[in-house]
Amino acid sequence: DILEKTPLDKTFILQPMTMTHKLRRFLADSGYVIFDEALVMEDGKLYTVLVAKKGDSEPYSEAEYYIGKNLYNDPLFPELCKRLNAKFQTAIKGISKSKNQDKLKFYKNLLLEIEERNGKNGKGN
Repeated sequence: DILEKTPLDKTFILQPMTMTHKLRRFLADSGYVIFDEALVMEDGKLYTVLVAKKGDSEPYSEAEYYIGKNLYNDPLFPELCKRLNAKFQTAIKGISKSKNQDKLKFYKNLLLEIEERNGKNGKGN
């Protein structure tokens, strides 16, 4: 509601504690463009800072909702990819037992794209 009622010339600096992918999706679907992002490590926790304003956003791939479009050169990007990889590997193991092929394919595709993006960054683990 806050974003919907805000004047068009406002810039937001957002730091979600969790579910960054959902915030990116909401912003893109609500007519905002994320024009800058940064990763911050504090006490072993990795946080994303997003800077957004009204505007047209380029379409996101599913993986970009998780890894963003502006983080590839961030020194903590490989750490983000590593953590997402571990999270999705755990999800894949659990889903494999349930035989939900659609979810299994979804997470495997996410992993593949994230690994490709991290590799293109030249800092792959």
